[in-house]
Amino acid sequence: MTADFAAAYASGDPAACALLGGPHGRLFDAPGPVPAPPPEVVAEINAHQVRLGTAARIPDGARFIVTGQQPGIFAGPMYTVYKAATAVLLAKELEVAAGAPCVPVFWTASEDHDFDEVRAAHFLDARRALFSLSLTAEDPPSDRPLFAVPATEALHALIDEAAARCAGSELTPEVAAFLHDTASASDSLADWFQRIMARLFGGTPLVHFAPHWPAARAAVRGVIRREIETPLVSTRLVNGAASALERLGYAAGVRRPETACNFFLLSGGRRLRVHWQDGRFTLPDTPGGDYEPAALLDLLEAEPGRFSPNVVLRPVVQQALFGAAACVCGPGETVYWAQLGGVFDHFDTPFPVVWPRARAVILGAKERKHLRAFGLPVEALAAGADAVVDRALRDAPPPEALAEARRRRDAMLAEAEALRARLGEGPAADAAAKLAEAVGQGFGRVERALLHGDREKVAALSARARRLCDVAMPGGRPQERALSPFTWLFSEGFGFTDAVLRGLDPRAPGVQEMEIG
Repeated sequence: MTADFAAAYASGDPAACALLGGPHGRLFDAPGPVPAPPPEVVAEINAHQVRLGTAARIPDGARFIVTGQQPGIFAGPMYTVYKAATAVLLAKELEVAAGAPCVPVFWTASEDHDFDEVRAAHFLDARRALFSLSLTAEDPPSDRPLFAVPATEALHALIDEAAARCAGSELTPEVAAFLHDTASASDSLADWFQRIMARLFGGTPLVHFAPHWPAARAAVRGVIRREIETPLVSTRLVNGAASALERLGYAAGVRRPETACNFFLLSGGRRLRVHWQDGRFTLPDTPGGDYEPAALLDLLEAEPGRFSPNVVLRPVVQQALFGAAACVCGPGETVYWAQLGGVFDHFDTPFPVVWPRARAVILGAKERKHLRAFGLPVEALAAGADAVVDRALRDAPPPEALAEARRRRDAMLAEAEALRARLGEGPAADAAAKLAEAVGQGFGRVERALLHGDREKVAALSARARRLCDVAMPGGRPQERALSPFTWLFSEGFGFTDAVLRGLDPRAPGVQEMEIG
């Protein structure tokens, strides 16, 4: 089993921090230089904020805290909101510390093309049961970037069903009407996602950005040009870093095929992978799609909108645009950022602070009461309801029969171990060891039978544990990774975001508990 790199980094482990330039708390040590984004990009961003109906703007001399996510339907999973909220709260802190403006930026990953990954949304209904809604497509948009996947009429049926099944209030019609209006006004799934996020964070300085906008594409030609001029260098660097990460006992976040370049080419509406083989750039999925380096460079100059970075180059592109002081990342992103130090050096781009996004779970008053009664941290719910019940039963003061069984078990195990030690090595000692194992297993069955003998007590504990796990670990996954924020927005209205911003601590380790509503 590999170690948890993101947890090690967040806790300040020196080896993990070394791969990311130091501990994340260094963000507040000494403000660095303030690179200015290209003025045409700033103008494009500010113009789009007007279109999105938000008052946020980029002022002169601003620092940036950047985060982002793929544009899922219904705003994607709840951790999308936590990412944005962490960036907003962190930017506010840095602005005070530096005495200069700091702008939080939300990067809508509009160029991503994995429709299957973003087509579904998950909710809890009024009875706290999990249900899922999925967008179907008559023409499956394989390889099409999400800024080119239309927001179809099918969304309206999903909105109606979600509003009808989630716990509601007098605010539900307003929220549902907003979703209908923005779905109708949006020209793509990425656009709908961005309109939703702009409304959720409309009262904050969060600026919304999409990398497919023309000025942004043109401004980062230099990154793509370097990738074309030095094919496979970044691939070798990131794969070498993957091996180094694995030697430390961590799973790599990304590993690239040896011939894979780290950008895509848009052709015929499809976002195609590019490889370097035999001195030419090839598109493996497109017959005849070969380019000499000079021809691809000419295409980049003429049509920069056809090129987009992959997971390796996107962070470099981000920094080329914003020179962010910090990037707010989830656990998976933190791992692949740890592989990018050499890539940033190759592109002569300063590496930002990687800040772990805040993690949280929303529990109602009843769930919080149950959690306190079990005496467990919320992370313990990941083991499932049965394990929670077993732990509660084992931690309770044992009845006389159970105490007696445990005393006899300990005595018999001690005798078996003494016999094994007396026999030394050989078949007889091995048999004694197996005897001890069998004694332990047998008494384990006796203990479980005694623990579960009070059926009414077990049934009551199971009901409370199931409710807790249904809310905190729906479908066996952490709430923040499973549920759409509209699980709560339909009942709480748009004040929900303010409640999250009040309850979330961007510096807190572990999973924070929040009660909303």
